[in-house]
Amino acid sequence: MGRQVLFHMLEEDCGRLIESVRRRDPVVVVDKNGDSAFVAPTAAPCRPGQVLCLWNRRLLSALQRTYIPQSSDGPYFRVSDSLPVIELFLPRQDHGTESRL
Repeated sequence: MGRQVLFHMLEEDCGRLIESVRRRDPVVVVDKNGDSAFVAPTAAPCRPGQVLCLWNRRLLSALQRTYIPQSSDGPYFRVSDSLPVIELFLPRQDHGTESRL
């Protein structure tokens, strides 16, 4: 397992980050977890609340999810943490906690 680096960004900044990465390398943005082993590009890569993987096809030519038969959420498939992908977690935005000055 690799290192974790936590940084915060807005949805529009996420779009710029992914655009920049794709200009440099053949990167596909996929959902980390799913209902099947099949992996396809995500339709909305910067929607808050998602857990994604940045898959560089130059480093890893094929990607499949591993079956997880038992978990608190039931059975599902996920991209293994041991693979050379970057996990991108997009937290949910909370608009109800504005501070007043």
